[in-house]
Amino acid sequence: MDSFDARFTDSPTGVHWAEAATTAGLGAGVYSLRAGAEDDQGPHLEDEVYVVLAGAARFAAHPGAGQPGTGWEREVGPGATLVVPAGWHHGFTAITADVTAVAVYAPAGVDAPTP
Repeated sequence: MDSFDARFTDSPTGVHWAEAATTAGLGAGVYSLRAGAEDDQGPHLEDEVYVVLAGAARFAAHPGAGQPGTGWEREVGPGATLVVPAGWHHGFTAITADVTAVAVYAPAGVDAPTP
């Protein structure tokens, strides 16, 4: 068993990502956004699950060109669990209270550049 500590750095944009753990098939981290911040993340190559721990916002997700599925948008707060398929556009909007979410993604590392 491994244990990891997430390390945050200050961000002038109010958006923080801290990688907490990565294994061969799974990654996890903590994502935080200050109230009023703009979530500018794009689609990822991994499936993702977000579990909102604190805050209030809207979350929108919709498929990329040529992908199956129907997009959706909803209010989120503590306890909201959001599943985003690989390749979908997604993000937090209308952030009215600082948001903290755990993000788990698989397979790990496919978005990372090849050395």
